[in-house]
This record gives sequence, structure tokens and C-alpha cells, in this order.
Amino acid sequence: MSQIFLAVFLMVVLPGAALLMAYREHVHNGRIHTLQHQLHLALWAASHDALTKLLNRRGGLQQLTHALSGEQRVSVVMLDLDKFKAVNDNLGHHGGDKLLVQVATRLEALGGRVADVARLGGDEFFLIVNGIGDEARIAAHAAWRAIADEPFLIDGHKLRVTASIGVASHQLGADAIRMITNADYALFTAKHSGAPVCVHTVGEPPIGNRPAVRRRDRNT
Repeated sequence: MSQIFLAVFLMVVLPGAALLMAYREHVHNGRIHTLQHQLHLALWAASHDALTKLLNRRGGLQQLTHALSGEQRVSVVMLDLDKFKAVNDNLGHHGGDKLLVQVATRLEALGGRVADVARLGGDEFFLIVNGIGDEARIAAHAAWRAIADEPFLIDGHKLRVTASIGVASHQLGADAIRMITNADYALFTAKHSGAPVCVHTVGEPPIGNRPAVRRRDRNT
């Protein structure tokens, strides 16, 4: 009898216990995978813009800081859309959002020296460009043409859109915030001078009265 019991135990109980352990391990691994996936999504959401899927302000600053730590000298090309409020007024915020998504797509397709594209907020974007001087200016004018050369199709409406662009190249001792600020001053000068692209010059004040608090800073 004991031999029969042992045979049944070996054939039935042990395999069942092994299956149970395998099942528990599967469930455990599944939970770990789910938690890892949720963590990945949370980290992505913290550094990316939900509308355009570009880097957001935080993610863009992180990438710029990382770029500044390397040997390659970099520039910031900052832009905002001209008369964007009129788009929202005429087509509604849904139409404005569609325009922002299409602008993001065109900027991402620039390639060349453009390493990253980020949305600061509202209708403001910035590019991280590998290179300074002429390389940054070429990237800035390429961004302007990408937006202005072809109309955008929004809900059956063809929109001609232009942008104002400011450029700031890496200077000794400048961190990511300083570069963004310098590019912001250049953009503000472009906006008020009517020039499509302006390059930041050290010590040169912007044209016009730059607001103490920018729109994107009020929204963050």
C-alpha cells in the first residue's frame, strides 16, 4: 500500500505542486512587469508633453543639461507662433491644439543638426542644436521655413503660419536655464523687430519691454 501511495504522490501531488509554484511565479513576474510598465509610463509622462508627445519643459531642460556636459558645443533655437491667439479665437482651442501637433511633427522632421525638440508650453517650442554660429542659424531658418513655407490644414481650413525665433549659442559657464533665457531674449527681440530670426548677443538688451513673467511661466 505504501508503495502505491508513494507512486500516486510522485505522479500527482509533486507535479501539481510544481504547477502551483510555476503559476505563483508567473503571477509574481506579471506583477513586476506591470509595475515596471507603470513606472516607465510615469517617467515618460513627467518628461513629455501630453498633446504633442515632444519633450516638455522639464524633459527639454534635462536633455539640454546633458548636452552641455558633453564635448559638442550646442545652441538653443526657441520659437513661438505669430498670432496664435487668433487661431484659437477663430477655430477654437481644439483647432489650436491640432495646429500645435502639426507644428511639432514638422519640427521633429527637421533632422540635420537638430538633436531634440521640446515644447515649453502654449505655442512655444525649442530645439537643441549640435553646433554654434552658422550651424545654429541654419537650423533656425530651417525651422522657420518648415512652419511658414507650406500652409497647415486644420478642419478643412488652410492656415498660413509664421513664427518668431531666437537663437542662443553655448557660452562659457552658461547652464541650461541661462541658455533658455538668452534665447528667450533673442526671440522677444525678433517678435518686436519683425525679423524672423534673431541671434542673442552678449550684453545686448532686447527690443521692447519684455514681460517679467512669460506666459509659459504662468502655466507651470
